[in-house]
Amino acid sequence: MGLFSKKNPEDKPAFKRKMAERVCKAKLRYITEWIDGKETVICHGGMANIRDDVLIISSQDKDVFRCRINDMKASNLMSLDGTIIEACDMAHDNRLRKITVFYVYYRD
Repeated sequence: MGLFSKKNPEDKPAFKRKMAERVCKAKLRYITEWIDGKETVICHGGMANIRDDVLIISSQDKDVFRCRINDMKASNLMSLDGTIIEACDMAHDNRLRKITVFYVYYRD
């Protein structure tokens, strides 16, 4: 690490918390996962919550994805219609997963 190098904002806990809160505030349209280079729809609808610094995404009364907020990588889609989350999924044997959460779009 050099003298003038800065930490990326995406690596800071405050940024990760902000991204998790953004997912929780939105109504979810559907969730996809990248498996073997192909995007597959995991579920339609759902909701997200934060409990004890863990992001929990659930649909139809089951946990679809669960990860520690400080351990996840998150970024918005360019269209701002969703968020890409990459982390070890505590709901599925701590397997590293990359999911995309798409939001319901409401026109004002």
